[in-house]
Amino acid sequence: MKIFFAGSETNSANLVLQAKGVQDRLYSFFSIKNTPGWLANAHKMFPCILLDSGGFVARTKGVEIKIEEYGDFIAQNKQYVFAYANLDYKDTNRTLYNQNYLESRGLHPVPVYHVDEWLDKKYDLLDSYLAKYPYVALGGAAKDKGGKSVLHPFLSAMFARSKGKTRFHGFGITDVQYLKKYPFYSVDSTSWNQGGRYGNSLEYENFNIKSKKKDMHLFYRKNCGYKRRDDINIEVYLKMINEVNFLWKIRGINWTDTF
Repeated sequence: MKIFFAGSETNSANLVLQAKGVQDRLYSFFSIKNTPGWLANAHKMFPCILLDSGGFVARTKGVEIKIEEYGDFIAQNKQYVFAYANLDYKDTNRTLYNQNYLESRGLHPVPVYHVDEWLDKKYDLLDSYLAKYPYVALGGAAKDKGGKSVLHPFLSAMFARSKGKTRFHGFGITDVQYLKKYPFYSVDSTSWNQGGRYGNSLEYENFNIKSKKKDMHLFYRKNCGYKRRDDINIEVYLKMINEVNFLWKIRGINWTDTF
């Protein structure tokens, strides 16, 4: 299982992640599209890059990403990325239009299936994805208003329906309880940079990531710069994913990068 370190798309963040040995990085097209050569340079630091459209964040800022612009960017930079996700919407028809448009240009975007689509019983859409694509992204989980009461049955249905033949990426899914239960191919998280954003230091024990106890949290916030706090958090996530992968290896699941 890969964990793509997402967010904080700056050179300083790249250097911090590279120094800790991170191999897998997620970037948002919306965040880097105006920085020429970004992916070419980043690929020298991170051999496995997943590109997301950033459409959701763009829309929260009142910006609409044009599918033609996204397609142009992918065509120019596809040699630097491991995979790239479709520009998806809550509107299934718009999502499918974008998937078909990118494919008409000879591109191979990873389709995104959403929690809301499953709740709306769009099972045929899921089955069409599972039949056609070896790698499918699951979206909407990070913003799931139903919480665990929705996410658990959603993920159970996804993995049961795929019968182990499809590799899933979980957007924003890094709760260890899900990673232990469901054999994702990959997930992503921005929580590693809580040290820089909020001064928060994490710790990991017995398959559980949590904030350090109040006294230690205050100590690290007072005595450690944001880079050191981010270092600690990166180490926590790397340790977690290594232990999760060991667990799945014992269970006989050991994904490779060959599709």
